[in-house]
Amino acid sequence: MKELYTTESRLSKADFDDFIRSVLSPQALKDLARALKFVQRSRKLVPSVFVAALLRASADKEWTLSSIHRDYNAMMVRLGRAPISWEPFHDFLARPQFKDFIVSLSAKIRAMSLRLCVGRTADLVGSLREKLGIRDVMVQDGCVVPIENNSLRSVFKGTTGSAAKIHMTLSLGRLAPVNSTVTSGTSSEKAEIPIELLDGMLILCDAGYEDQKLFHAIEEHGGFYIIKVSCDCMYRVLWQCEMERDGAVSRAVQPTDSACDPIGVSAHCNRDRRNRDIIAMTSNGLKVRIVRIYNPVTKNYYSIR
Repeated sequence: MKELYTTESRLSKADFDDFIRSVLSPQALKDLARALKFVQRSRKLVPSVFVAALLRASADKEWTLSSIHRDYNAMMVRLGRAPISWEPFHDFLARPQFKDFIVSLSAKIRAMSLRLCVGRTADLVGSLREKLGIRDVMVQDGCVVPIENNSLRSVFKGTTGSAAKIHMTLSLGRLAPVNSTVTSGTSSEKAEIPIELLDGMLILCDAGYEDQKLFHAIEEHGGFYIIKVSCDCMYRVLWQCEMERDGAVSRAVQPTDSACDPIGVSAHCNRDRRNRDIIAMTSNGLKVRIVRIYNPVTKNYYSIR
């Protein structure tokens, strides 16, 4: 199970070890399989080895039941245990309890993951409340859902067919939705932000919400915002501070007029993997602050304002 942990995991090593011991430990899986009557005697099928084989095979886009069986037997041989032939192995997968086992295991993993996220999110929101004096942190996003019901196709329109768009505002402090709307698939996401709820709030949005009128409305209602900057936006850089990954300032630059040509947030000058704090000017003459953060895992920059 240790092979499931990589340096790219969002969990810390300690959190991951706790996760494995509590949810995917051999004893926990054995108890779950026995409680659901999926496996009564582990000498016929070892639940922990079976789950490990299932996870390993599912990482392959072209996985099959045969590949799960093959991985299971290979692990059993390495453990000095006897492999199982195809027929009894298939019989276990054909049992109705197999579905119950997978559903229950998935629910346990989701619950454990949520508990880990809740703890970290609560710490983040608490820190932001203390440092910024805000009441809560909100996240806004929307998703498009295809419409298959014929009676609703005339109501919801999409860019390539009938579709609805679900908009939701989530409180990170309570990990609960505070507002939700359903609109046509072509409607603007910006219009669905509940401005009246943002007094003393910090709202986080992706690049689809970048709009000067929206920013002004949020500020007028006593709110704050962090918006991901679209990679094709062009800005005139007025000043920038370069920082190392540990936060140490390496250089502060005030470009000369000749260096103040408009640049995109993914321009060539930002390929050195350093974080940047930038003061720039938009095409309509508005000064904005942009923070560019390099993610060494994805090897991409994330720009927010």
